[in-house]
Amino acid sequence: MAEAQGAAGSLTENDSHPRNSQPLVSVIIPVYNAEKYVEQAVRSILNQTYQNLEILITDDCSADGSFAILQKLAEEDARIKLFRNEHNQKIVCTLNALVERATGKYIARMDADDISLAKRIEKQVAFLEANPCIAICGTNAWHIDEEGKIIGCSFLATSHERIQVFKLCANPFYHPSVIVRKEILSQFNYDEKFLHAEDYALWLNILESNKGHNTKERLICYRIPKKSDSQKCMAQSDLLKTLAPRRNDLKVISKIRPLSARGNIICSLILSHNIRIHNILRIKFFLPLIFYLLKNFFATL
Repeated sequence: MAEAQGAAGSLTENDSHPRNSQPLVSVIIPVYNAEKYVEQAVRSILNQTYQNLEILITDDCSADGSFAILQKLAEEDARIKLFRNEHNQKIVCTLNALVERATGKYIARMDADDISLAKRIEKQVAFLEANPCIAICGTNAWHIDEEGKIIGCSFLATSHERIQVFKLCANPFYHPSVIVRKEILSQFNYDEKFLHAEDYALWLNILESNKGHNTKERLICYRIPKKSDSQKCMAQSDLLKTLAPRRNDLKVISKIRPLSARGNIICSLILSHNIRIHNILRIKFFLPLIFYLLKNFFATL
């Protein structure tokens, strides 16, 4: 797979499922100065094999040509509902407003610079319909560069038990891959106190009393900028500092056997999109947390 365009393009044929037999999915997309990628991102949603969608897009007062591109797309497909903030409100306020506008049984997130593979929503909805105990479903991802070439991939925890451990060290979901039950998401809000880590904080709140899951299959292409997002890294680091490892969270480790499976969680943390070697060396609190988890892994053998 040389380019994400090719990865997405191989899955663009729409299945002939009648829309009225499918639960409505509300796809929410905040946009700010994304003219280079936004058309490709939105079209990856328009081309989903799952067709019963309402696509809610808010332009957060972009200074580039993003809104004109979105207007053109809205004229092409009636499923798009386009909004524009009169002034820049930032992503947290924009997302909360989109959630309030959503009318679907499920709410799917999408970013303006990423790509959803064509069967992403179909497969996630099928999983959620078959597993009513799961509140939030994300996916693993292909990593792409600014030109759309595949440069890596993720190895996120998939089961709820492993996600409960994973969340202590890193964001357990790719934000633009997630689908959440509307009845669950409506009970929470993105929090402005955690700007640049607003999604991570939200997942932690939801996972306190609900179950999550990631598909092993990589169903999105997640764009990695050349310049690292230091604000997001610092925000997630600050959020992690508030998470002292709790005994109840670590009890799930004893249920994960054999040892190789437990070790896979640590490997997943290292290989995930949030934790990289240079970040591990830079974040002083992270290493003690890893040692703490390792100690408990072996203590439960």
